[in-house]
Amino acid sequence: MTEQLFLQYLAVSLTTSVLVIILYIARRCINQIYASKWKYHLWFFLAIRLMIAVIFYLPDISVKILLPDTYITSFKNVLLANSKSADKQKGAELESQLDSYAKVLIKTRKLTLLEILFVIWIVGICVFLILQLIQYYLMKRDLFRWAQISKNSEISGKVSEISNELDVNKKIPVFISSKANSPLMIGLLHPVMILPHENFKNLDLSFVIRHEIMHYKRRDLWYKFIILIANAIHWFNPVIYLMRQQANVDMELSCDDMVLDNMSFKYRKAYLEMIFGMIKHQKTNGLTTNFFGGASIMKERFQNILNVEKKRNGWIIFSCICITSILASSFVAFTPAFRQSDISTTTANVRENRNYKEMEKNLTSDENMESIITFSKDFINLFNGAVANQVTVSFEDYIFNKNLLIFTDKMLKLTQKQELLGYNDIIYGGNNDFKEIECNKIEENVYYLKVPFSFQGSGMVCQLLVENILKHLEIVDFYFGTQDGVDTIATGHIMERKVNNTELWNDEHWVNSVFEKMLAYDAKLEEQAKRKK
Repeated sequence: MTEQLFLQYLAVSLTTSVLVIILYIARRCINQIYASKWKYHLWFFLAIRLMIAVIFYLPDISVKILLPDTYITSFKNVLLANSKSADKQKGAELESQLDSYAKVLIKTRKLTLLEILFVIWIVGICVFLILQLIQYYLMKRDLFRWAQISKNSEISGKVSEISNELDVNKKIPVFISSKANSPLMIGLLHPVMILPHENFKNLDLSFVIRHEIMHYKRRDLWYKFIILIANAIHWFNPVIYLMRQQANVDMELSCDDMVLDNMSFKYRKAYLEMIFGMIKHQKTNGLTTNFFGGASIMKERFQNILNVEKKRNGWIIFSCICITSILASSFVAFTPAFRQSDISTTTANVRENRNYKEMEKNLTSDENMESIITFSKDFINLFNGAVANQVTVSFEDYIFNKNLLIFTDKMLKLTQKQELLGYNDIIYGGNNDFKEIECNKIEENVYYLKVPFSFQGSGMVCQLLVENILKHLEIVDFYFGTQDGVDTIATGHIMERKVNNTELWNDEHWVNSVFEKMLAYDAKLEEQAKRKK
């Protein structure tokens, strides 16, 4: 589940990056036509999208990206014994050997590539946030070490005046700090304004205070915090750093627009001269506003400030990009791929030695019931993952009945052919999400399971009969039962097919009829494949 979460964030990161790159390349053209406010809101929406990686999967995924080394079969499917004795003492020894070997398997289990990437991702998020917090702490410490609260009546009067004008009811503390190279706001929970000095001209003071109070009113510190968290989650993606930079630019541009709304060119020129006169190199942090943001940002701000032409709101393009960002990830699926070497082929030679019924154990505890459920999940993931990735796998760890094993192997090949021809409505994959599972004991050591599961929003139900032989689990019958599934075509319709007979696959008449239908369907698929070519 954790690996699947990482893959979802990876898909959202990839698709959002494409939108960010397009917006960045077209930014100059866009800025000439549209007001900065819509992009200011767009970056916030994309940051939320990057934080909440919910993917609305479509029936057909156009791009599948396979990730290797992501599947290891469960140790519970391995049995280390071949006993022809039916006495209890031998049975106890066999159980002891099985338990000991299971512990060895747990200790020697290797991490998959996907698990390693998940750990690196989480560590990267933590390191990114720690570095940001350290930087913020050091900057805040330097700012406040020699800071004093302003007692200038002109400044406090101007703050009150502009606050009332902008409908800001809370009193904003103003500090003077020689370590501040330009005016800024700092503090998420208790924002304060910091000025580098008190010697402002009357008009310049009005500009500075209005600009910073506008940041306060719009809660831009929280805006930058959300962008920062999105950047932390996608720390591995350089495009998201670019997005964060552009969000800061558009935050300042839109703030300038609101300060200068309906102002004349003369007023704008005075505002620009005030900013130009305060420019100094300043180290900034993601959790502060800053009047100066670097040469490239200032160039864009100067052009925007002097532009008195009325610009479009851009809400239509905003809506289109938002919808695209939500749906784009539906066309990309990172799918765990199987390697045949990852699948254990160690099985007990119990197919010829089934004469120890007296040693069977009843699975009545929650722990043993959970083993049956896990066993069934592993089988479903193995089969569906093999379909998705077009690989050959072994089912000998799950099925001992020769006829059922042949059927399962053939069913896999036919389902893979269906997948290549695009006949499957179901999305197959090896990391399925399982819902509430029904597991009932129907006879001595035989369990019926009804397992609902889904992958990328596409769901189905698998029915299984699982038998326990000396704590070893074996599937004696199963049925996925999709409308056009191979098992439906070969073994019966959903309304007719019953999964309740442990001896079904020993019935030669039944087995022959099933294999005949599979041969006929195989020929049909081959013919349709030739027509497509």
